[in-house]
Amino acid sequence: MKFFKRNIATDELLGFIWWYIAFDLVVMLGFFLSGKMALSVPLGLIGGSLFSALNFHLLGMAVEKAVKKESAKANSFMKRSYFLRYMLMAIVLFAGAKSGFFNIICLIIPLIYPRIIVTFKYIRKGGNK
Repeated sequence: MKFFKRNIATDELLGFIWWYIAFDLVVMLGFFLSGKMALSVPLGLIGGSLFSALNFHLLGMAVEKAVKKESAKANSFMKRSYFLRYMLMAIVLFAGAKSGFFNIICLIIPLIYPRIIVTFKYIRKGGNK
């Protein structure tokens, strides 16, 4: 059994990889130029990016399952999915902050990457045209 089954969520995520790397490098450059660079910065960015990608993939898989269900069941399923993903996010951020290995800001920043990437891709395609 493959961990990442080829589906729409996986295909989108694979298209995001270079964006994640580029954004991580920009953030690291910002920390470097501000004199705040430490080993915890790239560790935080890598950890945050991996979790962000996993979270995005789990959302995509949940949406694909939900559209195959009837409305009431799909709504309930998506609410449970959001709750579980947010609980997982809280656990990861709490554990990362407590460990001391990760810069907490760098763990959080990659969580917004999917929104930025989707917006850039939307604008690049011409918006609502």
